[in-house]
Amino acid sequence: MIANYSLKAEELTHDFIGKLKELHKGLAINITVIDTEQISDETTYLLNNSANRTKLLKALDNVRKGNVVEIDLATIEKNANSL
Repeated sequence: MIANYSLKAEELTHDFIGKLKELHKGLAINITVIDTEQISDETTYLLNNSANRTKLLKALDNVRKGNVVEIDLATIEKNANSL
């Protein structure tokens, strides 16, 4: 399951955290903080190039379809060290 919550830092309250805990009780969750203003600027820059735009839109389509690959960093490091 994926749930995405977008809010400003000042809107992050103890009540909100409590509701998250209640909604996702018993689950291991991952919280990522993204500066959406910076991302917007970077995305705009990348979309100005047609080759980049094509790659980004294809990648976005793959994510929406669930076509993603999870990679364990420890495994990569182990394999890299054995080279």
